[in-house]
Amino acid sequence: MMDTVQVALRIRPLLDFESEKGCVSCLETFSDIRQVKISNNAFTFDYVFDQDVSQQDVYESAVKKLVLQLFKGYNVTVLAYGQTGSGKTHSMGTNNSSRIEEKGIIPRAVEDIFEHVSSDVEWEYEIKTSFVELYNEQLYDLLANKPKEQCIVDIREDSRGIVIPGLTEIAVSSAQSTLQCLDMGSCGRAVGSTAMNSKSSRSHAIFTIYLNITKKSNSSEAMSAKFHLVDLAGSERLKKTNSIGRDFKDGIDINKGLFTLGKVISALGEGSQAFINYRDSKLTRLLQDSLGGNAFTIMIACISPADANHYETLSTLRYAEKAKKIKNKAIVNQDRKAAEIAKLKRENEKLKLDLLARGGIGNKTVCPPEHLLLSQKIKMFSKALKDVLAQNASLRERTLIDENACNTLKQKISMLNSECNKVLDSVCDTLGEDQIKKLCQLKAHILDIQAEQKRSEEEINTQVIYFDTHQEINTHQDFDPVLNEDDEHHLMRQNDYSKQLKELTDNLAWKKQLVSTILFSNSQMQLMSKNDLQQLQEQLAALEVEKEELENQLKNVKFNNNSKIAGQRQNLQELEQKNFKFNLSSDGTG
Repeated sequence: MMDTVQVALRIRPLLDFESEKGCVSCLETFSDIRQVKISNNAFTFDYVFDQDVSQQDVYESAVKKLVLQLFKGYNVTVLAYGQTGSGKTHSMGTNNSSRIEEKGIIPRAVEDIFEHVSSDVEWEYEIKTSFVELYNEQLYDLLANKPKEQCIVDIREDSRGIVIPGLTEIAVSSAQSTLQCLDMGSCGRAVGSTAMNSKSSRSHAIFTIYLNITKKSNSSEAMSAKFHLVDLAGSERLKKTNSIGRDFKDGIDINKGLFTLGKVISALGEGSQAFINYRDSKLTRLLQDSLGGNAFTIMIACISPADANHYETLSTLRYAEKAKKIKNKAIVNQDRKAAEIAKLKRENEKLKLDLLARGGIGNKTVCPPEHLLLSQKIKMFSKALKDVLAQNASLRERTLIDENACNTLKQKISMLNSECNKVLDSVCDTLGEDQIKKLCQLKAHILDIQAEQKRSEEEINTQVIYFDTHQEINTHQDFDPVLNEDDEHHLMRQNDYSKQLKELTDNLAWKKQLVSTILFSNSQMQLMSKNDLQQLQEQLAALEVEKEELENQLKNVKFNNNSKIAGQRQNLQELEQKNFKFNLSSDGTG
């Protein structure tokens, strides 16, 4: 279903500090013709909500009918855009005010969804929710129960469109549990204070509700839908916000992302047939389905009436006018297997009618040989299609597993490199030259593996992008049950690519095993270093003991020598006395 992006303009009231500064309104509104005028420029939108329009009126008039499209299997996006302090978060209700009259779009939509689900007796619903924040080009999972630095997730693309591997999706069964998820995620958002807004959102936030819908009487009839509620960070003029430090850098990053989004909106609004580059920013990649893709989308353009904000207000109006020209193509998101079965059934019925139309005699139908051949080929291709779908699902599952393993492997290699550096620094003075040389060789080997792992990762990403691109092209082509030479050649190429992917997967597994071996070798080297240090310490202790024994022996020798000398002196004195007495006696006798 082709439909343009709808735009609802919402004008907030003048704020107290603006009135105190003498600001006046620079806008003229004509609600009956849905038009607003600023200076000599007039703009017409799908909805124009003046300053006195309530939150409920905005939701009831512009958003509620789009919410009903979810139950038909269509994707829906509500996107709030405007300068900082223009009322985006208030309009969306991301802060989930407890006052009924202040409730924004998100809580009102959530209540309507569960009210419809509770009253629907024909369909069964499975509902999940997620909440992500894009801050400084890093995507954070706001519902992950981890420290923020561990909540970074990345964007991938496959045949289903944009996917975020590892994103937390919480099953919800009521409006209350859904809004609890909203509150939990909102607490983790990046905010800052500027001269324009004391609680300025410094990030883009996307709150998503997923619906899987199955018919109770026939489980093969199934649909799915996504409801994106986007609260963009406000565009800023840095001179007016007086931002410094981190807030200044945040403002630059915010404006950069919004500038890239503006380029995409301009290209889509002009109906350009050229390639639209969504990859320049993560913000445009996240909004790829919502702008020019498979969704019903409404932009809530929030503006300030103050003449001091004349430039920003005019910029927002021009931005919204371009968005109004974007054409989306919303389609029902049916279960793939169910849709394929229904398609084959329709083709089968058509073939039967064609056979009957070609006539027959009585109740017997004459079937031309080419129809029999076609019927056989249909059976063969149906079986082949089933096998390919199963193989494709298995390969994609393995690819996601290998991606996670590859990321883990990358972290382990980095940790191993750091640990090796620490070991070199700590034991270089105690180990011999040969052992240090072995450690240096081990470090060089680790760096080689790290480079090889990076090359392999780039090769795998290139192959995945190529496969996804060709698969997307194939899904938009009509199915022809008769293969021509080009189709056969294409199948052969697909088979070759499958073999290449298997080789890459095997190569990755081999490298994982090699890194495990190196990790073990490194641990052995560390153990060897520890054992050497322990032996040296034991030898040093033994030498200390031996030194003390020698010192004690030396003291004993000195003491014994002194004792012997004293004894010898005493003996000598005794001999001298005896000799003196002998001499005296000899003289008397003579």
